[in-house]
Amino acid sequence: MVFKHILKFNVWICVLSVVLMLVGLHAGKKIDHYNNLRPDFAGLYRHSMVLSAMCGIAILTLIYGLRNSGNRKFKLFSIFGIIFCFIGLIQSGSRAAIAGLLLAIIAYFFILYRNKLHRFVSILFLITAGIIMTFPLWESKADFVMSKFNSKSSDLQYGSRDIKWNQRLREFSSSPIIGIGFASVDIHGDDDFNTENGIIEPGTSWLAVLSMTGLLGFIFFATNNYTALRKLLKDKNNENNIFILSCLILMLFYMLFEGIVFASGTLLFAFYWLLIGQINVKNNNG
Repeated sequence: MVFKHILKFNVWICVLSVVLMLVGLHAGKKIDHYNNLRPDFAGLYRHSMVLSAMCGIAILTLIYGLRNSGNRKFKLFSIFGIIFCFIGLIQSGSRAAIAGLLLAIIAYFFILYRNKLHRFVSILFLITAGIIMTFPLWESKADFVMSKFNSKSSDLQYGSRDIKWNQRLREFSSSPIIGIGFASVDIHGDDDFNTENGIIEPGTSWLAVLSMTGLLGFIFFATNNYTALRKLLKDKNNENNIFILSCLILMLFYMLFEGIVFASGTLLFAFYWLLIGQINVKNNNG
């Protein structure tokens, strides 16, 4: 029930974030820990990286609701909600969230129409056409994310992440079996260390698990996610399973570039582990 209510709550937060931005009541800009105004959009969430991932989850939720609801008003709300959440996703400026959402949507409809590939191709064509047709609505909001795509630094390449990833690998190399622990990050390493709150952004969940818990923790973590994927794929005719699977695919891809697995106290941390718990509940209940 908690998971179900968070999905609904998240849709409203993402939609309201963009509505308030468009009417000028809430800019959604944040100040970073260096007292600089961030160019990305955080909406009603605390950070743009949270909004970006949750906008992706909201879009998947609305796609599922649009397909399975018989209420015409809700279908209309879902269509506009998808547009607003897409604007929020673009404005937040996360390329990893955009790529993760595209991967999740492709997986969603490919599994759904795996026996009717012409339907799958038609859906992809409609989605592409919808993005093109709504381009005037979100074009002005895409400047920041396009600047990131055009820069040499990229979340989807090594550019902006190589220092963090290399630091995590060096930490893993120093203690490959059990890891360095959760409070043993080298503050004199190459990674940016915040002396005010003691936070280091891992730059990836997967390498953070490898660094902090070693091979023992990583094997458990990878096996846990593999088991979750396998459980969902056991009944591919259940669209609710496909929806949950698409959410998991988005999160697993996003975690390549954001350290959320151990970020207790954040929404993405809570959502990921609730998602894993939901999969276990569904499996236990058949």
